[in-house]
Formats: sequence, C-alpha cells, structure tokens
Amino acid sequence: MYFKYFEKQPPSTIAEFIQNEYPQTIVTILVNCEEELANKIITYFDKDLQIEVLVRMNKSTPVTKTRIRLIDKILKKTLSNSPRRVNDTIHRDERVKKLFSIVDEDVKHEVEELGVIT
Repeated sequence: MYFKYFEKQPPSTIAEFIQNEYPQTIVTILVNCEEELANKIITYFDKDLQIEVLVRMNKSTPVTKTRIRLIDKILKKTLSNSPRRVNDTIHRDERVKKLFSIVDEDVKHEVEELGVIT
C-alpha cells in the first residue's frame, strides 16, 4: 500500500498539502491511498478542483508502480521536512463513482454536463 503515512493525518491536512499538485498527481494519490481517506480528502478541495480530479480520474490510464513509488517517496520526504506532517487499489471506475457520490450536487451537475461520468 502506498501513502501509508497519510493514515495518521487529518484528511483536511492532506488535502491542503496536495491541492496544489498537478491534477494527474492528485488522481494518482487518491487512487492509491485508502479508499475511505480518498473519499474524505476530495471533499476539502474547491469545486473546480473536485471537477478536474473526477474528470481526469475517469479518463486516466493506469500509472506504473515505478511512478507511484516515486510520488510516494517524494511526498514522504517532503512531509518529513514539513512543519505540518501529512500522512491493492480498487478499479478506477469504482473509485470515480464512489468519489462522485460524495461530492456536492453542484459539482456532480457540472461533471455530468461535461459528459464524462454517467
């Protein structure tokens, strides 16, 4: 399991820490951390970022384990140097649906209008 160090941190702290990453990096993190934690993290993003992440997640292709390990290593190192520490994946479509089910209705509506999630 990747991003195990997230388990000891509040979802709001993790969201604050990763919200300025590239959206595709955020997708990789959310898909590869604990499902319940990912569900909580996305609720702390602003509406536009929620939409961007869900759209990219729905269109994403599998990421190599090497890339996931690299992101994991970089985040762990960054967090260990940060004054504010943050701490097998399910199928992408299932994760998108679960995240989609918990976001605000306005976000759902805008994502649906984009036609990427049905």
